[in-house]
Amino acid sequence: MDGKTTDDMLRLQTKFYDESGATIDGMLGGLGQLDPADCSGSKSFIDKNFPDKDERSKMRVLDVGAGIGRVTKNVLIPVGFGTVDLLEMCQRFLDEAVTFVASPRLGQRYCSPMNKFDFCNGEQDWDLIWIQWCAIYLPDEDFVQFFRNAARRLTGHCRACIVLKENVLLGNADPIIDAEDASQTRSEEHLKRLWARAGLKVIREEFTEGFPKEIYPVYMYALQPISTVAEASD
Repeated sequence: MDGKTTDDMLRLQTKFYDESGATIDGMLGGLGQLDPADCSGSKSFIDKNFPDKDERSKMRVLDVGAGIGRVTKNVLIPVGFGTVDLLEMCQRFLDEAVTFVASPRLGQRYCSPMNKFDFCNGEQDWDLIWIQWCAIYLPDEDFVQFFRNAARRLTGHCRACIVLKENVLLGNADPIIDAEDASQTRSEEHLKRLWARAGLKVIREEFTEGFPKEIYPVYMYALQPISTVAEASD
């Protein structure tokens, strides 16, 4: 990608987030005013995928690219999930998360880049793996591998899924690369090609309302392994 290796991109991303404040505004790139609309849309999407609110209290979630735990504190814990683990590459953010989230339902905090995360060596499964505004930092091959590995760590619950919430290009446009942080915004068609390679199928997608028209459209996608979807349709 533009002559940059995965390690080059990781260094750019580390520098970018090292310079970001450990606040909601910092987590949203200076657009902290988007937090209410973002959280409202996410909660609604979760309600559609996990309609049994009592059941959520027994479920475990992995918040990927968690930062200081903004999504955990404002979405995943309020909707009633029993335990939420965090995956974040910046230890400073994970340290801040303890105070910021301030909940006994905050579980493990894993410090690792997404492309180097070992998914606890297969010793932990999750009912929901929530990935928001961070898959843009994965090159295509790492993207496919991460989603493939994530799918293997879903529990056997019939509603267990991966959710990606991300900026998306309309149509089948080529990815747009950000020179500052090496992120790439992909089209929906591009994403679906990558998910097919990872053995995943979209079971629900939804446009996020309430964001300014000046930013890229934001979509949420719920994904399950193709084998699980096939079994459910039998």
